[in-house]
This record gives sequence, C-alpha cells and structure tokens, in this order.
Amino acid sequence: MEVEAELCEWARLPVTVRLSQAVDEQLIPTLAQEEEGENADNRCFDVLWAAREAIEAANPWDHQAAFTVTIAGRTLELCVVIDTTHGRALHVLAAAEALEARA
Repeated sequence: MEVEAELCEWARLPVTVRLSQAVDEQLIPTLAQEEEGENADNRCFDVLWAAREAIEAANPWDHQAAFTVTIAGRTLELCVVIDTTHGRALHVLAAAEALEARA
C-alpha cells in the first residue's frame, strides 16, 4: 500500500513510501479502538517516524534498517528498505518478511 504523500511529508519523508500488506493490516484499529480516538493515519505516522529515525541511524552504505514501534500496546518488529529501482522509495516490511526476502 502506498502511503499518502501528505502523511510522508508530515513525517519528514519526502519520498514515496510503501507498506507491505502485513504492516498495513497491523495499523487498522478495531472498532473499539476507533471509538477511543485511534486511527490508521496516526499509527502510520508513528511507523513512518520510527522508519525515518532508523534510516538516519543506519550506516550510509546500508540499504535497510530494522526498527521497532509500539502500536496499541503491541511491539512491531519492522524493517525499512531503501529502493532506488525506479526513483527513490522506501518499503516498510515486517521483520519476518525482510528475512524471507533475503533467503
């Protein structure tokens, strides 16, 4: 799923960002959580912000960085991958997906 450009800019990521389906599904609040004011955009922002911090902390030659983020009391182990195949883009994957892709 491609993240809206406005949300990426808000998180200071002026590039295309795509979330894997596994990550996107983790960001959808339950009905009860929505009633408490939770929403997918806020959760996505938290993931984008953590991804940006992970990239900034990575070595300049690394094309990916692992990070964790807590969403609704659950800790998600994620990975952000820098893709320059067709212009600059970031892909956010569950850590398990990143491991599968490397195998």
